[in-house]
Amino acid sequence: MDGTCDASALTGIERELGIRLPTEYWNGLAADDRLVVAGPRPGEEIWLYPVPELSGINAAAELPSRLPGLGIIGTDGSREMLAIDGRSEPSPVVLVDVAFSRWDDAIWQAPDLATFLQEYPKRGLRWS
Repeated sequence: MDGTCDASALTGIERELGIRLPTEYWNGLAADDRLVVAGPRPGEEIWLYPVPELSGINAAAELPSRLPGLGIIGTDGSREMLAIDGRSEPSPVVLVDVAFSRWDDAIWQAPDLATFLQEYPKRGLRWS
């Protein structure tokens, strides 16, 4: 994290999605480029979307419009998307399939983004 962020862009995304982005984004996480986070085994990387892509990714996925409080922040490069559940604070990190339609389908990953970023390299994604 380089400590830079575009506060107006972050505020706009928060307003658009109706959520509060994790502190890590405000502290410069993925300010301009995708952040690749290595998993416990080769080929298990996840990508966190950069701030400039968050609005378009969420609009294209249409999940946040069906599930208020959901904010997509990354992907595993397949059908799964990493998201935050902005209905509470801190916002838990969840894994959602592109076709999921209910909150009950979201798979809990961590209580917040900081914990997820610390644990993911050791354990990978939870699938249930």
